Amino acid sequence: MKINKKIESREVVRKQYYTSCPRCDREIKGNSASHVEVNLKFHLDNHKFEKKKVKKR
Repeated sequence: MKINKKIESREVVRKQYYTSCPRCDREIKGNSASHVEVNLKFHLDNHKFEKKKVKKR
């Protein structure tokens, strides 16, 4: 799955890079653009293993 989101940066105390998850819009942060890519990959892997909600009848 190719992610087409742009990784942005902002300065809080130090430069911080961030993007949002395409599935849940949660902000993924890191100290460099490569950290953000790795963190986003792990976050998307967690979505694969989430339990699906069971509808009660």
